Amino acid sequence: MEKKRKRGGQTVYTEEKADEILARLAEGESLRSICKDDHLPAASSVIGWVMDDREEFKERYARARKIQGDVLFDKLIELSQKAFQNATGAPGTGEASAKVQAIRLEVDALKWSLSKLHPERYSDFRRNELTGKAGGPIKQEASFLLTKEDEEKIRQIADTRNKIKDES
Repeated sequence: MEKKRKRGGQTVYTEEKADEILARLAEGESLRSICKDDHLPAASSVIGWVMDDREEFKERYARARKIQGDVLFDKLIELSQKAFQNATGAPGTGEASAKVQAIRLEVDALKWSLSKLHPERYSDFRRNELTGKAGGPIKQEASFLLTKEDEEKIRQIADTRNKIKDES
């Protein structure tokens, strides 16, 4: 059974604690597992540091999370290669090992995590947005190039319409 953490004193922000947390995040470790160490604050305290942007922690945290995504992506590739190396038996015969199935589960979990952690880079869903100049709204303009014949036809239609109005 896990021993309970002592209460109090763990939420004090120090650069040393922040640096360790960010370095371990960037190496791919989860915030929850990092914060299980007795000398580090609870995950909720770290999130508080992010929300309060204590000592510009928010930007550094975001950078560490982005690097974490790249590290996890590399791990995904390694796991996929490992699964290929561990595959035993002929394809389609059901002889693949349980180890390969476990690796597949880990790969799927990592893919899902990456798609939520960094959807702009790793999601299957792509969002396309159109914006106007300097990110503003799109302005639509229409222009017509009319030939002299077109202008003459328009004039004739307008004249005919005016005659009908005058007669009524």
